[in-house]
Amino acid sequence: ITGANTLKDSIIITSLLPGTDQIVKFRPFTPIINGNSVVKVNIKHGDENPDNDSALYNTNVNPSYFAYTDTTNNYIGSIGFFDAIYLLQKFRVTNANSRITEVKLKMVNGSPASVGQIIKGVILDGSGVMMAKSEPYKIKASDLGNFVSLKITDPVPYYPLTNNSYFYVGGEFSEPVGDEESFGDLENQDEDPPRPGGFFLGANGITPIGSNVFPFEFGGKYGIEAQIITMPSTDVGIASQGNLFDQYYNTTTVPQTGRVFNNALSGTANTTVIRKITPGSYSSSVSVSILANSSANVTFTNFTFVSGTAYTVKDSIVFAGDVNPVNNVMTGTYTPRIAKDLVFMYQKSEDRDSLLRAILADGRYANNFDSININYTGSLRPWKVFFELTKSFRLVLPRVRDSLKAFIDNSTSLNKKTLVVFGDRTDGYDPIQNAFSNPADTIFFRQYLKAKYVNDNWVTNIPASSRKFKGAGFFDGITQDSVGDPMFSTLSLIKPTNGSSAAFIPKSVTGSGVDSAIAVSFAGANYNTFYMTNRFSDLRANNSSPLDGPITVYTKIIDWIQSINTGVKVLDLTVLIEGFYKPGPNSMVRDTVRVYLRNTSSPFAIVDSAKGYLSPAGQASFLFNNALNGVNYYIEIKHRNGIETWSKTGHNFTSNHMAYDFTTAANKSFGDNLKLSGSRWVIFGGDPNQDGTVDLTDIILTYNDATNFVSGYVKTDVNGDNFVDLSDILIAYNNSSQFVGKITPNSSPELLSKKGISLSQIQEVSRLPVEIAAETKIDNEVYDMFKNEKPKQQTVPDHMIMVKKTGYKMLKRNSLISKRK
Repeated sequence: ITGANTLKDSIIITSLLPGTDQIVKFRPFTPIINGNSVVKVNIKHGDENPDNDSALYNTNVNPSYFAYTDTTNNYIGSIGFFDAIYLLQKFRVTNANSRITEVKLKMVNGSPASVGQIIKGVILDGSGVMMAKSEPYKIKASDLGNFVSLKITDPVPYYPLTNNSYFYVGGEFSEPVGDEESFGDLENQDEDPPRPGGFFLGANGITPIGSNVFPFEFGGKYGIEAQIITMPSTDVGIASQGNLFDQYYNTTTVPQTGRVFNNALSGTANTTVIRKITPGSYSSSVSVSILANSSANVTFTNFTFVSGTAYTVKDSIVFAGDVNPVNNVMTGTYTPRIAKDLVFMYQKSEDRDSLLRAILADGRYANNFDSININYTGSLRPWKVFFELTKSFRLVLPRVRDSLKAFIDNSTSLNKKTLVVFGDRTDGYDPIQNAFSNPADTIFFRQYLKAKYVNDNWVTNIPASSRKFKGAGFFDGITQDSVGDPMFSTLSLIKPTNGSSAAFIPKSVTGSGVDSAIAVSFAGANYNTFYMTNRFSDLRANNSSPLDGPITVYTKIIDWIQSINTGVKVLDLTVLIEGFYKPGPNSMVRDTVRVYLRNTSSPFAIVDSAKGYLSPAGQASFLFNNALNGVNYYIEIKHRNGIETWSKTGHNFTSNHMAYDFTTAANKSFGDNLKLSGSRWVIFGGDPNQDGTVDLTDIILTYNDATNFVSGYVKTDVNGDNFVDLSDILIAYNNSSQFVGKITPNSSPELLSKKGISLSQIQEVSRLPVEIAAETKIDNEVYDMFKNEKPKQQTVPDHMIMVKKTGYKMLKRNSLISKRK
């Protein structure tokens, strides 16, 4: 070692075996304070590769910092991780008057994923018990490649060290947000071989870790430094500014709190603390007394904010005789917002995107939701419905778990809250399965989520389900597949407990699923919970349905929440519209229908109505506030150009739920008034004037719009392609030729007799559509050539139909297409 002080030492090694290494200990070296030294190590041996026979390091000893990294600033790598974690270095102190005041962390250069992450400086004693922390700090782009200084403030800014004792110092790193990949926040310098007993991890979701500190010697020196000073005689300062960053509230006028400290060895500090918030003129001064070697909370006057505004909060304190005024001012950023009714907390972008798509597609909370990521630092209490989206193979983080428990504990019958959790790992919650389970996790799982672990692989245990699942109870009628990540088979099976019931079960399971569920729901007097054992974005639709799996499950959960909270009745309806439905892909153009519930006795009065947006599978949930359980109602369907259609008979709600499918048979409708399209039964189309029959008026309306090339969302667009053309005319014409009309308890047979039409005449006409269809067959080549050409003047229809009581007669002139040609 050369420099201000020098050292030369040599060791003879006599038994270094092939393929092994050995630690070599030289004589101790006393460096000069604030001076540089060069450490050079050589090995003398007649080997064939002398390139690795020497190593050279620069070192600098500073009395103000503990560190393992040298002064060359040659950081060549980073430490990556998947979870919230502590990265720690272990040191020994020899001066009993030393105090740790600051932790410095070297942020990775060129790591944009680090921006926005939350970090803290932490100090642990030699037993691994958490002793002090800094305020949370959000990494900025300008921090990358530089040291971030984190002042120790909680509980006080000076952590006392005991003579000849060990301690850990490092950083608390929050959960990575974005994708499933790890990323490195902390830079490191190369060290090979790594020194033993110097570097450690603290895991278990960044909790007070105790014995959960274990070596992590990966071959690099962490970019961690701890500032050491001698205990000052008099020092007061700002310890905490309370909640900063993004915060949500139920009102725009909110309390303001902070914390200050007094680091004197004795006596009480009487001082004034001032908080100012800009933009605006907020200022609050508070007199406070702080005992020696302690901290005190400060309550300022309430602050009224404008939702979404970014504020700067500045706290300052003045005390006569203060020897360290550096910590007398603290500044932070603060963006308060008014909370909506629903919120989801995410970590991975695919979960965020899936739930966002479901919320927008369902529509009920489309303008009434917030999103926060896993590193949100505020209270969860302002929201009413909370979706927690846990990433793959992870439990709910302990700090998030405790916040969710507080969210439920704050729920009352008058302000009822609902917690919805998706997560694919349940074994860690159960002490029977996992001897190392945290009691707090087990309580959360059993008492709050109302679930009990069965096994972690229902695909293997229930192979007949073939990864498919179905709804149970209120959730009946939903069938999905590919639950869980298709790359993995460890899909947990649970069972309801403490008052919950199965919500989703493997498809082949019979019964209520009390011993084999993959989701459970609980509707309590004061709160509701729903738990499903997979990630939200891993849900998949059934192979036979084009529905998006996450959207279907989300919609049903919202139905359930609204039903149990308000008593609303939910009708799960399946109905397809002719023209809109294509049998080939088994999919329908999405469109809106209105559903009426009617009494089953004359005059069949309307009890309630609801509007819904049918999915590509013709499915939607309709909510009714005036219906009753156990009372039969006719289900009436109205569509912008479909024939009004009623259910065959009356049906009732049970436990606020009813499911009805018009597509499985003709006799699902009153008067068997449905049309077979492929293998599904559909409502007749072609009635744009909504008079209950498809006739010449409908044909002329559709024809005139076709000749004028009308497009968009119009009633005469009978097939839903947003363009009125010959295909729409043919649907109306063919149904007109069959005398298609509504058949209801009010119209059959009275309406037929009023029109002078007998049932035998309708049956005679019903045999004619084949001939008509052949006569009006589209010449596709000519049609495609001229379908977008606008005629120079209005024309009369291609076909005119005269209906007589004894039959029908068709009058036809040369077609419009022929004239164009």
